[in-house]
Order: sequence, then C-alpha cells, then structure tokens
Amino acid sequence: MASWTQKLHLRRNDPDTSRLWVPKSVQLHRRPHWRPVTRGFESATAQLAAAGASGGPLPLSRFGGRPLVGYGGLHPEWRRPSCGHCGQLMALFLQLDERELPEAAPRSFGDGVLQLFYCVSEEPLCEAEAEAFVAFGDATLVRVVPPDAVARLQVGPQPVESVGPNLPSRLITGWVSGEDFPSHAELKRLGLKRSDAVMRALDRLFPASVDKLGGWPYWKDHVCYPHCPECDREMDLVFQIESAKNLAHTFGPAPCAYVFGCSGGEGHEHPPRLGFGWAYGA
Repeated sequence: MASWTQKLHLRRNDPDTSRLWVPKSVQLHRRPHWRPVTRGFESATAQLAAAGASGGPLPLSRFGGRPLVGYGGLHPEWRRPSCGHCGQLMALFLQLDERELPEAAPRSFGDGVLQLFYCVSEEPLCEAEAEAFVAFGDATLVRVVPPDAVARLQVGPQPVESVGPNLPSRLITGWVSGEDFPSHAELKRLGLKRSDAVMRALDRLFPASVDKLGGWPYWKDHVCYPHCPECDREMDLVFQIESAKNLAHTFGPAPCAYVFGCSGGEGHEHPPRLGFGWAYGA
C-alpha cells in the first residue's frame, strides 16, 4: 500500500478552462493554484494508529490538530507560541511542509515547515482586542521551522496530545491543480481596461473563496494587500484559507483568510517575511 508521503504527489486537474475564450490581456495574468485534498481524523491517537496501518508516515501538512513543536526542555525555541495579548498558548491553524508541496508550486516561504498559530481565547477575546484580523498582530504568528530543526523534532518524543488548544485536524493528503485569473477588483491595479470582453471573461473565471496554495486571492469587495514591514512592498498570497471549511474556525464576516509573504524585489531581496489576516476579505 502506498504511504501518505507517496500519495501527496498524486495530481488531479480542476475542471478544464481551456475551452473558454479569454482576452490576451487577461491571459497574461493567469496564475496556477493548488487546492488541498484533505482527510480528517477524530483525534491524534487515531492519526498515529492510521500511520502504522498505512505503511508510511502521516504528512506534516494539515489544518488544525497537533503542531510540530518542541516540548519541555526539548528545542525550546520551537515551542508552541503564546499569544502576545493574553499569554495563553495559541492554536495551530495551518502547517505546510515544503517537501509535501506540489513539485511545480513556488517555495514562497523557503525551506522547512510553515506554521500559522492563532489565539482562540474568548476571555479575553483576542481576535477582536488584539486585532487578529490584520497582519502582524499580537494574537497571530506565522513562522517557518527550518529543515534541521524539523529533523530533530521528528525524532524527538511527541506526546499524543499537546498541552495547548487543538482544533480538529484535517491532514493534507494531496493537491488538485488549477488556475486563477484576477478578480474585477484587481483591474485598475493591473492596468486592465474594463472592456465588455474582459468583464465577461472575469465573470466566468472569478477566483473562488476556497482553500488554495498560490493563485489570486478572493476579494469580497476591494483589494487590500498588506505591506511588507521589511521593504514596504505589497505582499503576495501564499495560502488562502476558506472560513469554516477544512479549518474549524469562522473568520467573522470574511469568507476567507490569507497568509501573505514577501522576499523583496530584485536587488532588494530579504529573508521571507510572512503575515496573516482576514480583514482583507471582509
């Protein structure tokens, strides 16, 4: 039987859009995206049991569940982080292992394992008080565990249940490839004219508010990319998370939330800087 790691490299295609007529001005802005295929488990214990039955390790990439972190005195620099507002441990929302991404996908956060943590405290309500809906707030953290640390954490002791809050886990077991085109809200920013042909094309190819790696973000109303604190450039979409779908969390009135990233421009490169927010989609 194929292991989960092998299954991660299987591909399927989104519905064919090649038969749709798309103006050349819009085709220039075509972007690939990859939608995650997920499988849920009731508990971390069930995950470990399934790993033994499948003949291979479970993927590290997941929504919710138990994060890859150091425990006790083991690798304290990679412990589960605490909220900067209330001090409580934060929940894992998303974990992406660069080795488990589709081969054609850009490595926009570099090597290692991307982790998104979010404070789910209700007393106090950090989501509102600490403005978790905008990038670089005290109640969220996006970090990348480097490959050498990932290897050490994998061989270290891993308790079945973590000490922090755990949302229901959905493991990413594969990817569905597709393509995105910009939304109407992007037209002015991209210098595209609002011709009837362009508008008809975008009506059919509007970015969906789904979980996806790469592609164009879904904007409910207006375009609102956060600016990189290192170079002040507009940040790019790394991953879009649909509200209350694979992740058991509702982002207020927003249909989705976003992980953004930036490595600087030509001649002004810097280490990847990552941020998260969902006010941009409300």
